[in-house]
Amino acid sequence: MKKMLLFFLLISISSLYGQEVALDNSKTSPSEVRISPNPAKSFVVVTHIQAIRRIAVLSITGQVIIEQSFDDARHTHRIDVSLLRRGAYFIRIETDGRIVTRKLLKN
Repeated sequence: MKKMLLFFLLISISSLYGQEVALDNSKTSPSEVRISPNPAKSFVVVTHIQAIRRIAVLSITGQVIIEQSFDDARHTHRIDVSLLRRGAYFIRIETDGRIVTRKLLKN
């Protein structure tokens, strides 16, 4: 049941943004995206093998809570999550032509 609910949530998010959404490693290799620490208290460091263009933190309902865009070609960015309430979120990483979504836990 839990997995099915997550699937439908991903379909909703995918429809909302009209882009490919990968929550698990079925479409991305484990080394392609790294989010640490996870669970996080005050910040997360997001690393991707491609240059990151935008990072968004979404509520479990798909509402964008934090969004940052980047003009440089860096592959690693630090995101402040200290103001988020404790709970589960999604973090969406956009590169050139690719969007990957992962689960983020906030302590």
